[in-house]
Formats: sequence, C-alpha cells, structure tokens
Amino acid sequence: MFAWLAETWGFDSELQCETIPNLESKSKSNDSNTHPRINEALDLLKKYSPQDYADVRQSKIEIRPQTGAYYWENVIGISLIDLDRYDLEWLAGVLVHEEHHNKLFRELGSKTNSQVEELACIDRQISALKKIGAPWSDIRSLEKEDGLHYLRV
Repeated sequence: MFAWLAETWGFDSELQCETIPNLESKSKSNDSNTHPRINEALDLLKKYSPQDYADVRQSKIEIRPQTGAYYWENVIGISLIDLDRYDLEWLAGVLVHEEHHNKLFRELGSKTNSQVEELACIDRQISALKKIGAPWSDIRSLEKEDGLHYLRV
C-alpha cells in the first residue's frame, strides 16, 4: 500500500510503523500502540470539535520515521519528528486536514492532488483550529496558503 509513498518520498516502505487503530478496531484508543501526543490531540478534538474527532477516527493513524504528514486509503501518516515539533493544536489540525483528504478520497474514489482539494482540506483544518482555540498566528498562516505547497516539497 505504501509503495507509491516510498517511491515518491524516498523512504523504505518496509519500515516498521506504529499504528493507532480506527473506530472499527477492537483496541481502545489508549492502547499501548498509541502515542501520547496523538491521544492528546484526539482528546482536544473530541472535546471541542466532536465531528472532526469522529471523522479522524475513521482512519488509522500511522507514525513513521520520515518527516511530513500524508494520507493514503484511510491512513493518516505523521512523522515521529513532527509529533515533537508541532504544538498540540497544530497536530490536531494536521490530523483533521489529512482525514479530509481521506474523506474526499472515499467520496471520489481517487486521489486528485489538486489545488481545489488542498484548499478544501486547509479550510477544514482552519475550521478545526478555530474550534479548538489554536493560536491566531497558525490560523492566519493557513489562510495565506495557496493550496500548492505540496508541489514545492
């Protein structure tokens, strides 16, 4: 499933990753596989943005060693480095952003990687950040995005 990501981003697709179960899993969200920062971000969403929380829980969350966040077929990927680098509100917003990509993928049946899709995900992220009380500097920075940042990586 991650061959495309490995080829595109240049990481070993066989690397071990930590998977956080989705709602359909029998595991609890505080299972030993769950990273504490992910739990804290999910708790923040659950308390202040319940719909975003429910949406994010539709996908598995995988923690990998490479940098960046990504989505692929009901998986939200986040790097271990980013878990320590992002503040809690930003991490919650990233989860919402990547899940919105997944939601669009489920609805459309394919990845578009378009500017329109990216802007829709940024809008969803901004909405979540406002609900959870993120710093206005984070919100303003996203409002300036043109939806093409993924092409400049």
